[in-house]
Amino acid sequence: MDIRRSVINGIVAVSGIIFLIVLAVLYCFTEISIPMPVYAAAWAGCIAAVLAVTRS
Repeated sequence: MDIRRSVINGIVAVSGIIFLIVLAVLYCFTEISIPMPVYAAAWAGCIAAVLAVTRS
C-alpha cells in the first residue's frame, strides 16, 4: 500500500509542477491575458492541492 501511495503522490506532484510551468509560460511568454488575481489563485490552489494530497 505504501508503494501505491508513493506512486500516486509522485504523479500528483509531477502533474502539479507541469500545470504550474504551463501556467507560467502562458502568463509570461504569450499574448494570452491572464488577470493577475486569477494567476495567483491558480498558483495557490495548485500548490495547496498538491500539498493536501501528498500530506494525507
